[in-house]
Amino acid sequence: PKIKPNRWQNIIAHHSATPNGNAKIFDQHHRVRQGRNHGLAYHFVIGNGTNSRDGKVEIGGRWLKQVNGGHVSNVTYNANSIGICLVGNFERTHPSKAQLVSLIELTDYLKNRVFSGKLKFLVHNEIEKTFAPAVIFPAQDFANYLPDPSNTDKSNIV
Repeated sequence: PKIKPNRWQNIIAHHSATPNGNAKIFDQHHRVRQGRNHGLAYHFVIGNGTNSRDGKVEIGGRWLKQVNGGHVSNVTYNANSIGICLVGNFERTHPSKAQLVSLIELTDYLKNRVFSGKLKFLVHNEIEKTFAPAVIFPAQDFANYLPDPSNTDKSNIV
């Protein structure tokens, strides 16, 4: 897509709060059950091995079209934040290692390569009262997992 570099300010991580799913399933749910004209509320979905490969990054239409997310209730955050959803209910289970590696690599790519370090990483419950992505997600340590952009060795992540 033709990326609008000054538009995006944040990356917000979510969990689906479901044991399974993928971008197509969530797109259908968001269109039919929630009445969202743009469908999938997130820009990216990371699979857990149920309906897509564990750790697979699926690119949503909102990213391809560079349109607002629908992943938070705050209009400003939807307009300036990239939404990434990891499939799984992290109130009951941990994200898989493959999901965390993909989230780290995607965040590193967006934050350091595409946007030159300008994006801030957040989890959903940092901006709204919610359990997403829940207590089991390692949000406190996530910044430590992000590789130093000057170091190309990624063997020590997760």
